[in-house]
Amino acid sequence: MLQRLHFLEVAYCDRLQVVESNAPNLTTFYFAGLVGQISLGGSLQVKTLYMICFRQTNIVCYARQNLLSIAPNVETLTISSLSEMVNTPMLSSKFLHLKVLQISLVGMAFSGAYDYLSLISFLDASPCLENFVLAISQHRMQHASILGEPSHDLRQTPQQRHDKLKSVTITGFCSAKSLVELTCHILENTTSLDCLTLDTTCHPSCSVTKLGKCHPLILMDGDSLVEARKALLAIRKYIVGKVPSMVKLNILEPCSRCHAVESLVSTADSS
Repeated sequence: MLQRLHFLEVAYCDRLQVVESNAPNLTTFYFAGLVGQISLGGSLQVKTLYMICFRQTNIVCYARQNLLSIAPNVETLTISSLSEMVNTPMLSSKFLHLKVLQISLVGMAFSGAYDYLSLISFLDASPCLENFVLAISQHRMQHASILGEPSHDLRQTPQQRHDKLKSVTITGFCSAKSLVELTCHILENTTSLDCLTLDTTCHPSCSVTKLGKCHPLILMDGDSLVEARKALLAIRKYIVGKVPSMVKLNILEPCSRCHAVESLVSTADSS
């Protein structure tokens, strides 16, 4: 039976402390819940791995430190974390076969101490990476904003070329200085980039990318709209000028219905 097992899902087994599989032909592993000890027998066949942990922090850090020993040949990796309290560590280990990486950070607010720029640890460790998606969903931004900072204060990191990376998408893009620095790093060190998408909407509240307007019950709130405006200013000031002519830049902003609600709120507050 183990020979025939290709897909394994372990979801929300809160009392489970150890996950162990010796299935030799396992290709997809989906895990959701609280991370304990995970062993897939060093399976070389696991190509797709999901780690969805919305009730646990520092999963991105855990993934960088541990996933190579779990699935050394992973090609598609999806990581979802409630929040990151520590930076993603720079390590010498490599995801030699990773082509698609999606990282989701979902929470009310993330620690302002977390350095988005530390995510280059994954980029530097993935020489075959082609598609990178960073999805940020937060109700308020606690990081230091780039606005008001002189451009020469942007940090420069040791150059590491990303010669296979073609598509980068950041949803919930905000004016956090370290997030702008991460974006600039990608632009300055990726010769293969075809498309960069920066979505300033409060993902997934604003559905501008889907239907062109929001459902009345999920409109972006005032604070999110203010931050979206700051993000747009940061993009124009620090990022647009760094985009090579051959790279398609997509900038998404809140839909007209969200802006209409913002105008109504502003009018009500002033009356």
